[in-house]
Amino acid sequence: MRVFVGEVSGLEHTRRELTNIAKMRPDADIIEPCQRRDWPDEGQWFAWHYIGHARHRSDNPAYSSLTLKDGPLFGADLRLKRCRVGLVTLAACRTAHQSVLPGEESTGLIRCLLEMGTRNVVGSHWAVSDKSAAAWMSSFYESLLSGQAVPAAVREASLKIRETFRSAYDWASFSVFGAG
Repeated sequence: MRVFVGEVSGLEHTRRELTNIAKMRPDADIIEPCQRRDWPDEGQWFAWHYIGHARHRSDNPAYSSLTLKDGPLFGADLRLKRCRVGLVTLAACRTAHQSVLPGEESTGLIRCLLEMGTRNVVGSHWAVSDKSAAAWMSSFYESLLSGQAVPAAVREASLKIRETFRSAYDWASFSVFGAG
């Protein structure tokens, strides 16, 4: 598992998320802070996890981006990589936003990652609280690493987080896209 830590200013709970992932996957390769060159151009991985800020561009969705130390990593950049990744988890705001331009299908970070060769992508539908997102991610990986399939782990994480964070804003922000 490779963990990419992007721009995390103002996200006070990212350290807890990283600590929990490192406890569950001591072999995780944590790249902090990551830069564009840290993202592989080819190869196979069990999972990639991104923590940080993201930006959706409705005017040009392929240029929606993840914010890294040295600038944005665009969806268009990801689309060109030749990587096979079982799961990409985007612990950032609005990463599941898709836009439809005239004459095209919906596009955004999710589609770009699926076109790259990712089997499953977990992304958020809106701006998320980093506190509830960190708790959700910990619960998600706990379920996933205990053997649950990605869709079941997403559901389990949402149900568990709902016990602590009653608002759908907190427990319903993440969904899975892809092969399941």
